[in-house]
Amino acid sequence: MRCNNLILSWILNLISKEIASNALYINSAKEVWDKLKARFAQPDNVRVYHLQHQLGSIVQGTQSVSEYFTQLNAIWEELHNYRPLPFCSCGHCTCNALSAVGEVQQLDYVFKFLMGLNDTYDSIGGQIILINPTPSLDKTFSLVLQEERQRQTQTLIMPTPESSALAALHIQAKKRDKAEVTCFHCGKSGHIKEKCYRLTGFPPNFKFIKSKPGYGGNASSSTI
Repeated sequence: MRCNNLILSWILNLISKEIASNALYINSAKEVWDKLKARFAQPDNVRVYHLQHQLGSIVQGTQSVSEYFTQLNAIWEELHNYRPLPFCSCGHCTCNALSAVGEVQQLDYVFKFLMGLNDTYDSIGGQIILINPTPSLDKTFSLVLQEERQRQTQTLIMPTPESSALAALHIQAKKRDKAEVTCFHCGKSGHIKEKCYRLTGFPPNFKFIKSKPGYGGNASSSTI
């Protein structure tokens, strides 16, 4: 009786309140379980059909590679529960046929995974298919994931058109602001009095530019 009450409590706590309300007055755990099984259990073939249909419609879309792979893997694992690979029951099999069946299944998984990726991964997918023997599903996932991470790194390093445009505008603004500044000591534009070389001294590598004819009598001028 104690075990019955314990199992009954587990069942009622695992199902929704709406469903549990229909079993509140049943004292037998087995009776509750049989009622739920008769009402909600699906034949294996029906569930397998829905899983296969769902599997055929899954593509990467806006998901990351990891999210897409996880979604596929969940369905594959559930399908495996309904349809496990056959195994040798006589114990005398020496042809390794069952191992070959498992390899074919893994190859199908690899193809499905690659076919559902976005078109931007066509190149890496084609390279993987050309590898002989074809990599395992886990290795294929690792290669595609590495490709995704490399692209993300390149995206972070490469400047966007917006950032390049802002940088160009900033440089132009600095040049414009510098051109609008006029020194009150020498009268030249591009610097202020406190930074005028005629007051602070010319640097050793400073180059003097000769004045053009008709612009005064000085033999040379300086660009500061």
